Parts: sequence; structure tokens; C-alpha cells
Amino acid sequence: MYGMAGLNTADMGTRMRKEIEGHRAYEGESLDSILTRIFKDDPDMTDEAVLDIEKSLADIEAGRLTSHEDVMKQVGIG
Repeated sequence: MYGMAGLNTADMGTRMRKEIEGHRAYEGESLDSILTRIFKDDPDMTDEAVLDIEKSLADIEAGRLTSHEDVMKQVGIG
């Protein structure tokens, strides 16, 4: 499942968005399609790394996120 439904380039910084858009194979290719292709084509991407990414994306899609501020409080920094 390399899906990233619900995410868009508005959620990213300008530099990252431009970097990803530079990998478009065709006009209008979706962010999901670009990132899926990048992950699948990376010879250093292990099965374990792919599974970790899939789990993280599922958490994001399900809204299981922790804000930066909350993490800082949890570790006693904020």
C-alpha cells in the first residue's frame, strides 16, 4: 500500500514540494503516484523500511498524529 490519500503538497514546504514535483513522469501526476514510484525504484529501500513507511502513512490517514508541541511536552522540553 504505498498510498498517501489525504496528503497534498500544501502540507509540505516549498523546497520539498518542488523536489517532488521535479520527479513527475507526466503532467498532473499525483503526489501519491510520484512517491510510490520513488519508493519502489529505490534499490536501498528495504522491505522493513517500506512496511514502516506504510504504517506511518496509515497513521497519518487515520489522523493518529502528535503535534510538535505535544512531543516537546512529552519529552520535557516544552
